[in-house]
Amino acid sequence: VRQKQASVSLNVSANLYDGGRLRQLMAYRNELLGAARYGAAVTQDQVVLEAISAALERSRYNLQAPVYQQYMRKMSCLVEALEGIVAEDKGRTSELIQVRKTQAQTELQRDQALAQSRQSELKLRKLVGDLNVTGDGFTLPLSVVPEIGEINRQIEFGSDAQQLRTQADAADAYAQAVAAGQRPQLNWNVGKTEARQGGTPVSSWQAGVTLSYSLFNGFSDDAAAQAALRRAQATRSQLTDLLNTKYARTAEVYDIATSAFDRAKRYVDVLRDSERVRNFTFQQWSQIGKRSLFDVMSAESDHFNLRISYVNALYDGYQATAQLRAMGSGLSAWVMPEQR
Repeated sequence: VRQKQASVSLNVSANLYDGGRLRQLMAYRNELLGAARYGAAVTQDQVVLEAISAALERSRYNLQAPVYQQYMRKMSCLVEALEGIVAEDKGRTSELIQVRKTQAQTELQRDQALAQSRQSELKLRKLVGDLNVTGDGFTLPLSVVPEIGEINRQIEFGSDAQQLRTQADAADAYAQAVAAGQRPQLNWNVGKTEARQGGTPVSSWQAGVTLSYSLFNGFSDDAAAQAALRRAQATRSQLTDLLNTKYARTAEVYDIATSAFDRAKRYVDVLRDSERVRNFTFQQWSQIGKRSLFDVMSAESDHFNLRISYVNALYDGYQATAQLRAMGSGLSAWVMPEQR
């Protein structure tokens, strides 16, 4: 006669003592999570800096193009005047050719500025999509250069520095977890079995404590712990190099920003005098005949080149200030403080 048999077992076990291994493993994974978050913040700051730089470059070339356009109109006026003169005096044809050449060169410079503006626009769209980002909205805040001391304080706790610190702490925690795993491991367990043999129920309980300890594992745990400690040391050395590099770069970028804005201020005074020289030279050429056409063209060229230099100096300062802020707490915290 065959008898039916069935059984169900339930076992529960937990750790009593592991030398802190589980706690260190949790710390290790938490530090890795923090490092990943800081890494995402670093990437975000890089994208924000690229977007602001592209917006500023677009504004730079959008300001250069009208300057070249005004220069072209001035050359067009000279062409018209010289065409009337050459109709009466063929000996001045070379002057007409010279002005036309300058007009064509200026047109090329304008077209180049427009092309660079379009390229900056394409780069900006690749970074932010259809989001409307105008460089003009950043120019006023970026005209204020932050102090070096403030930026250096922010550098120490920037996302990239914090990422390296958490990576080093994670390696330390992992080394401690490996070391703790070499200590005795104590666990308790409780189990119950319910069975039925034929028509008779059978029940049993089991309870106990287990102690495990590895006598020899070929020093693999020691090697793993030492490797983790070396990784932590290397990461902290990398952090020191990062901070020293950024401190040195801060001084360089700060000098670039302040020098650029200083040049822009000085260009304003020079442009005022250049405008007067330009007007006087044209008046003396057209009405009195005391100046040659080349004097007029030289004055015009100097004036419009100074205007382009003024725009470049201004936007060089904006770009350097943006880089300076990015090196500190990051542009994300500056542009979108509500997200931090």
